[in-house]
Amino acid sequence: MRPGCLVAKCFNGNNGGQKKPRTTSKCAQHRMRRRAGLGGPFWLLQQGGAFLVVTGPAIGLPQPEPQPPKSGGEHIVPDGFSTSIRPSAAVADLVEAIWDWDIPDGDAATALTIKVPPSTAPYFVVQYRTLTHCRWQLGDDSYDHKNYGHVLTQTQSGSFAISPRGPLGVITVRLKPEAASRLARASMHELMNVKIGLRNIFRDRDIALLEERVMEAGSSSERIACVERFLVQNLRQDREDPVFSRASSWLRRNPGLRMQKLASLLDISERQLSRGFRAAFGTSPKQYARLARIEKVVAARKSGLGWTDVAYACGFADQAHLIHDFSTIVGGTPAEFFGTTRGCNFRGADAAPGMADSYNPFIV
Repeated sequence: MRPGCLVAKCFNGNNGGQKKPRTTSKCAQHRMRRRAGLGGPFWLLQQGGAFLVVTGPAIGLPQPEPQPPKSGGEHIVPDGFSTSIRPSAAVADLVEAIWDWDIPDGDAATALTIKVPPSTAPYFVVQYRTLTHCRWQLGDDSYDHKNYGHVLTQTQSGSFAISPRGPLGVITVRLKPEAASRLARASMHELMNVKIGLRNIFRDRDIALLEERVMEAGSSSERIACVERFLVQNLRQDREDPVFSRASSWLRRNPGLRMQKLASLLDISERQLSRGFRAAFGTSPKQYARLARIEKVVAARKSGLGWTDVAYACGFADQAHLIHDFSTIVGGTPAEFFGTTRGCNFRGADAAPGMADSYNPFIV
């Protein structure tokens, strides 16, 4: 890999077929660059229906020939940067998507800051190079988290800023909210805005073995396989309550759904909905819906929509209401959080984050 090359891979359980994603032409990239208002060298990498914006120093880009699948749903995307792999069926009930941030060049990695917005979903994180620095911030409040190499976490308010300190290697698994407790072995409220070291959840020897195997793996395929095996081996067999799993799914698809209507659809009382939902997900269904709406805001903005269109697409009365809700949950205005970063061609602003083809919530 050439110095300065940035690699961002997305592995999504909903879009891992054998068909190769299309690459964009130079003219199309130029038009999207002007539309997005991005300055400086950048690349738009199509990930199964979405574009991942990667910025960094200009370099010569090799264009490797497409290669046949190596195993399962894996295929090589001929854009010089990324590979897409379909997670195995064994983790389909647990995993929504997997990202492998693979930036072996230390100078390129340390030039980045990766923002993680609030989410309805927890993240299972394994690092295999230099540990990153992570800061949580909500308005004027901030907290520097310890450099856990491997963590389980969820951001429900504020945002995390991840700053590489050297060569970057991070596998991030976005877990399905309704199934995450089968892996976490704890209530979801214990994960809110904290990073829990995996050694505090699983046996130390199991984490040590996972760390060894991931660091020794020679490719993303091998690293993903190691992580998937660990997830399968440590997944409890008890199932989540189907009533509140449906509630979660409906709220993520339609955050504007009123609680009275949701309770009626589930054939339970509003009180049962509130108590059962909080026990399952660590937060009230109303707050969960607010988080789901913020997820849709992030997805819509990264699609290239202007703020007025984002507000309309995400069900806000107007742009002022969007700014108010976003600032309350994230801790800053949308403009402050996003800066000038805008992607293009997300799979529709009305697609449910986490259920769309390659929803990528990270702001680089």
